[in-house]
Amino acid sequence: MGGICGFSGLGDKSLLKKMSQGISHLGFHEEFFVDKNVGICSKSIIKEYGLGKNEDNSVWVAFDGEAFNEESLRRNLEEKGHNFSSSRPAELIAHLYEEYGHSAVKELRGSFSLALWDANEKTLLLARDREGEKPVFYAYFNRGIYFASEIKALLRCELIKKILNPRGLDYYFSWGHVPAPETLFIGIKKLPPSCLMVYKLSENQAVLQKYWDLNFSEIEYGVGEDEWCKRIYDMLVESISIRLTKGPFGILLGGLDSSAVAALIRRLTNEPLKSVTVMFENEEFNESYSRDVAEWLGIEAYEKTLYAKDFIRIILNLVQIFDDLKIDLLITIPSFLALEIAKERTKTVFTGDGADCAFWSWGWSPSKPRKPKLPSTVSILRVKRRYWVNINYVWNTASKVWRTFKDSIKSRILTAHLPSELRALYGDQYFHGDELQELLGRRNIVDVYSPFLECLKSPANDLGSKVNRMRLVNKEFEVIGGWGVERLGSMCSHFHLGLGTPFEDHKLKELAARIPPLLKQPSDTLDKYIFRKTLLKYSVLPKEVVKQKKWGFGWGLGEIAARWFKGELKDLVEQTVDEGITLIKPVLKGNVVKKYICKGRPVQVLSLTTFILWYKSFFGQD
Repeated sequence: MGGICGFSGLGDKSLLKKMSQGISHLGFHEEFFVDKNVGICSKSIIKEYGLGKNEDNSVWVAFDGEAFNEESLRRNLEEKGHNFSSSRPAELIAHLYEEYGHSAVKELRGSFSLALWDANEKTLLLARDREGEKPVFYAYFNRGIYFASEIKALLRCELIKKILNPRGLDYYFSWGHVPAPETLFIGIKKLPPSCLMVYKLSENQAVLQKYWDLNFSEIEYGVGEDEWCKRIYDMLVESISIRLTKGPFGILLGGLDSSAVAALIRRLTNEPLKSVTVMFENEEFNESYSRDVAEWLGIEAYEKTLYAKDFIRIILNLVQIFDDLKIDLLITIPSFLALEIAKERTKTVFTGDGADCAFWSWGWSPSKPRKPKLPSTVSILRVKRRYWVNINYVWNTASKVWRTFKDSIKSRILTAHLPSELRALYGDQYFHGDELQELLGRRNIVDVYSPFLECLKSPANDLGSKVNRMRLVNKEFEVIGGWGVERLGSMCSHFHLGLGTPFEDHKLKELAARIPPLLKQPSDTLDKYIFRKTLLKYSVLPKEVVKQKKWGFGWGLGEIAARWFKGELKDLVEQTVDEGITLIKPVLKGNVVKKYICKGRPVQVLSLTTFILWYKSFFGQD
């Protein structure tokens, strides 16, 4: 719970203080180290998370986050002769670096961002955790490099100009997020998850390295189901246990995964556990058993209904939190509302994020019946107790059916050049190619599918297509979702909350990558098979909960937002657009913006409205 910032290539303490003011909201305790070659700042809520150094002051570290294996690392280093002057994690990193060099980051288990200055080698090391919870942004200047936890700090450097990045715009309006290393600003980059960067001052050159990746080529087919259940249970218990450091604890309670985490927390600690669940006005879209789970576990449960009036208020907050803009209709908005409640009652919030990637869940299957999207001709024409047909109703319904059919054919044509595993992503795009060109007023659009291509490399075996799919769903959460855990991490930092995501633990992910695909999903209708069996074998949750089909947190918000955008929020959205339309004309086509605000899909209305508010915040006073 804090942040870092600094530079290499100059020694200017006044500039470092200026940069730190850009992230002042991340912590009131700050420490600086400056010499003629470098400036490093640490911001934190508590003093124990300040700067760290080695014995001879040749290595300095700014660290934000948590190393959950800190105690064991410290013991090992002490056995090797290292002497510590404090319990600061940053000092631990300095000694790890002395022992392992750049590979020190591989020893860390947790969520973190760090900057390390080696005075002897005159090198700056920047690193980011495997899951991508803690961001690191950077920018080069004439003979050096700036870095910070947030773009706001970088923009306080006079050499960095606020210029929109066209590539970033293409990605944002495609996926609601800009995948690393791009950002929405020219000249500002984002360090990808699981990566480190080494900047050598003497050469004025930086080298980017990926220090961790999931390995899907070592699947263990000879292990029995009971043994897999034991391994999964033991690893999940370990992953949760090491995160139980700062109570009281909360859980964003919704479906199976978060219920499993809540149940295991109750087993592992006597600390109070409080659950928060976001509800919707339409009961059909609510998690059907979160209340039952909370009652069964005997935990203090809080519920909050998301209303239209909350929607715009939350977006206004999000554009301040995400200077690296991201938005969606599933995770971010309801999670923000839940965290608002949690901040008053907890210090660390746990979630079930990451379980779908680790144990496979393909799509959502509502446990309550819903009306079909394509009504049959008979149902269209049937009118109870009447002898005449409502022509307008028939025409409107038939038009929807035709548009759905036409869009399906169009998607097949436009994605024909893509690998088959990528074609399903067409439906996840906010704006498609022709729509992007119309909105941005240019034809040269970046290949927005390119970040996915690397996840299609797979071992040559008869389950290659399943392995491809496994790679894709992991990459989908990274690129399209902008790493959901990154969003949660930024929002938790805003609320000064710790975040516990045990399913995102890299050791648990490595274990899950070795499980045979057919034990994860034996058929298209049975997901998370071995995970569900584990929960039953060790009596983690009642059978009624474990057997529930996937519901999907926030899955109905798209339909709710569609009604809001045409009803309660219509005037407010149109007012927001009218107030910002002149300002954004150099970037977006005003008449096209109004067209999609009026007739676009909910996610298009949301992404445009959010972008206009974000653009006003960053460029409105220039």
